[in-house]
Amino acid sequence: MKKKCFIIMTFWTIFVVVLGAYWYLQHLHHDSTMLLPSNSAKGASSISESAASVFFNSLKKYCNLPTSDSVFGFEGDFEESYDLLGVIIIFRHGDRGPLTTVNEKKKINCSSYITKSYKKLEKIVRTYRSETLAAKLLPRSDFCIPGVLSKQGASQLIELGNGFKELYAKHCNFSDSNIIKHLSANTTSYSRTIQSAYSFLFGLVGSKFLNVNLQKSGDVTFCSKYCQCEAANRFEKLCKGSSKIPRSQKNRFYLLL
Repeated sequence: MKKKCFIIMTFWTIFVVVLGAYWYLQHLHHDSTMLLPSNSAKGASSISESAASVFFNSLKKYCNLPTSDSVFGFEGDFEESYDLLGVIIIFRHGDRGPLTTVNEKKKINCSSYITKSYKKLEKIVRTYRSETLAAKLLPRSDFCIPGVLSKQGASQLIELGNGFKELYAKHCNFSDSNIIKHLSANTTSYSRTIQSAYSFLFGLVGSKFLNVNLQKSGDVTFCSKYCQCEAANRFEKLCKGSSKIPRSQKNRFYLLL
């Protein structure tokens, strides 16, 4: 009886194993068929590639990569009955490294997109053979440095300057050496803004950019000459330095300022 029971159990085990193997092979064949390329799969692939292309193109536009493509509006375009008296251009500094370190052990290349115009600027600055001047005018590294202008950022501003030169060419001759007398620039004291200003001026007037009067301001509003109130500054210092004034009165005092 035991022998007969053992034979039946062995047969049943073999049957289950064979059935399981057959089921596995059938599903394996089905999965491999699904993975084979077909017209519909190719269509789906092209759709996904197209979507990816649109995504990366929009990403490039958001990242403001330096390009000579026209991204301007109506600059330099006005009615002929008007006379151009002056132009005020306000712009932010170019691409810079993050203000905080992302990864101290890994260097991130911030110079993947630099233009021929930037290389020309580098060449002109190097001819002066002054490390001090080079450090003042050019980004220091190919890699991202916290808060420091990148070569990509300098390229952005050169292209911006080139664009304005083309748009206002019918009103101003930027090749004329006398044009320098009619140009002035203001920037904050940060190296990234100073280098951005010089990069823009290089795009605008070429090698004459160093002759443009560049004024550095410690005030980010650029209004220290006309908006500064000595009395307000004096009371503000008095308020900050006094430990006898209750906090509630300090807040009220600031509202009056």
